[in-house]
Amino acid sequence: MPDSPKNILFYFAWQLNPVHFGVVIEQLERVIAENKGEGKIFFLSCDGVLKPCHTNREGDPAKCTLCQFNNHTALSQYKDKIEVLKISDYSKHFTAPSFEYNSVPDIKKLRYKDVQIGYGAFSTYISATRNLEPVMDAEFREYFDKMLASQVMLTDVVLDLIEQKQIGSSYFFNGRTADTRPLYDICKTRGIPFVSLEFARKNDQEYFINEFFNCLPHDIDFNHERVLRVWETGPESEADKIAFGTAFYEKRKNGIADSEKRNYVAGQDKELLPENWDESKKNIGIFISSEDEFAAIGDIFDKLAVFPTQEEGIKAILGRLGNAEGYHFYIRVHPNLKAVKYSYVTRLQDFQDQYDNVTVIDPKSRISTYALIDHADVTLAFGSTVGAEAAYWGKPSIILAACWYYHLDIGYKPKNVDEIVMLLGQELSAKSKLDAIKYGYYLSGAEKFMRPNAFNPFPITFMGKKIGLGHKHLTILGSPLLYRLTLTTYKSILGLRKNKKLTIPRKGM
Repeated sequence: MPDSPKNILFYFAWQLNPVHFGVVIEQLERVIAENKGEGKIFFLSCDGVLKPCHTNREGDPAKCTLCQFNNHTALSQYKDKIEVLKISDYSKHFTAPSFEYNSVPDIKKLRYKDVQIGYGAFSTYISATRNLEPVMDAEFREYFDKMLASQVMLTDVVLDLIEQKQIGSSYFFNGRTADTRPLYDICKTRGIPFVSLEFARKNDQEYFINEFFNCLPHDIDFNHERVLRVWETGPESEADKIAFGTAFYEKRKNGIADSEKRNYVAGQDKELLPENWDESKKNIGIFISSEDEFAAIGDIFDKLAVFPTQEEGIKAILGRLGNAEGYHFYIRVHPNLKAVKYSYVTRLQDFQDQYDNVTVIDPKSRISTYALIDHADVTLAFGSTVGAEAAYWGKPSIILAACWYYHLDIGYKPKNVDEIVMLLGQELSAKSKLDAIKYGYYLSGAEKFMRPNAFNPFPITFMGKKIGLGHKHLTILGSPLLYRLTLTTYKSILGLRKNKKLTIPRKGM
């Protein structure tokens, strides 16, 4: 039998994000060093044809120019080791097909040659707007159709390249957005080994590279297996691992920001409960997550969700237990939703108006998330970390949606509303605190399962003063300062913010 193709395809389209780009270039250098001439390395990038994209959502031609400038600057260092490819060279006769859709479920069903273009486009749209229920008028369709068309173009180009260049493996960043989804789905459905790259940020100058082998970064099974592997292979004693895992939950409860500088309990009173709290009732905490963060990942999330949306889930539960004697439901809206004014958030308040045994807690409220966990008889979570936190703090946790800890013995996992009602009618005990600790240990330090980024940003000085951060892959004549000065000149000439060609439609239901 003939040997499997050894040629390698790199793909990246977010050159406007220098840290992301640096992660890809770091990986490229590693592959070049390890390749030893066994196969050719191709680097495919956009040259202005994928509009709108994740980093140029308004189709600004000036940004396209800067993106290509960054691409040329970084890749010119490797011109004798790789072959640089442009999408436009393989899409000259492209004609965009039309697609029919009238709802979000319709969008999620859209496919083109096994690529889930509906998920890719909707994921990009949500990242830009946080709008889960767009009004599908002419303005929306014009914008959305362009993202669908870009994916069709990219799909055809990648399929052609795989055949023409005999591609045997691939590297790309992320994989969920419209300008990257085709790479993931094509490699997955055709059995081509790939690595999806991501990073974790420790601070402005320290990042870790996260590699996902043959899956998206959000993959439940991959992350579960890694949680277990990290726990088993960690260098610390079990007592120290438990201490690390414990510290993760203690820090969150005490409002110590994580590596992304997020502190969701800032402004909350640690002991504050709702005024109508009644210990004689069965108090059930329902913790709403930022649904927009995971609304368009794909089947890996949708297939584990009990309900299509959080709102539908709450509606189904309250349809059975709303106004039921002896129960009170406290719906804690995630603080990360405080700036979201779309109806899928504001409609949650309606549940308090409809039922006497429901209290909705506004995302800006000073009522403590952790006081709710501590005093609740049982918690319900739609995939947020609260599901694991509740188990750590000794509370029965019911998990209603996909999450990285889904396969751990952290919470009860009902399959339908009947099973939820049955569980809420019982005296439940908390699940495994140790499994919750394992998950906390996993999340407590990127160095446990990622590698340091050799292309971390570094300070640039000019005349003895720091003027910003530089990047190893973005230099001119070896100088990051010269690159920065050139980039500034380009921006001035191009007149950014004056060339936007597309308007992002933001109208929601």
